[in-house]
Amino acid sequence: MNKRDIILQTSLKLFNEYGFHGTPTSKIAKEAGVSNGSLFNYFPTKVELINTLYLEIKTDLSAYIKKNYNEELDFKEKIKQVWVGLVLWGIENPDKFKFKESFSHSTYIDAMMLEKIEETFKFAYEVFLEGFNENYFIDADKRLISEWIYNSSKTCIKYVTQNDLKGPNKEKAIEDSYKILINGICK
Repeated sequence: MNKRDIILQTSLKLFNEYGFHGTPTSKIAKEAGVSNGSLFNYFPTKVELINTLYLEIKTDLSAYIKKNYNEELDFKEKIKQVWVGLVLWGIENPDKFKFKESFSHSTYIDAMMLEKIEETFKFAYEVFLEGFNENYFIDADKRLISEWIYNSSKTCIKYVTQNDLKGPNKEKAIEDSYKILINGICK
């Protein structure tokens, strides 16, 4: 692993443990086994480090979902692929999921970062729009349905991980969670 990746991996661990404000760059450098100068060579500011880590995590999530995504399927199957991909990624990557959750409401996110993330998840947004354009969703505000979809995935991730579900029990919890979601938001 190169220095940049070690710094990012160490940052992920420390930000999750101590928060953004409770994690000085000097602590990251020390834990990563690099000098402060080396850290700032890769990431000139702490904000840039945090944004880079967030973008890499979101890119990882997008790639994970896309690996099994088939845009030729019908709407309900496509939205299921996206939703289940998000859930499985969250279960398999608890540290990244925790950071993503902490950072998604952060004041550190800049406009350029949001544009890059939007582009990365364009395929998922298109599925969401298809649901509205083809009148699959119940008559409700787009933002409400979007929040419902996302928060149901978080609930499922937490349920599976907190109950340490494995194998068929995990699969059943995910399938049941998806049924609850889709029956609640679709006509």
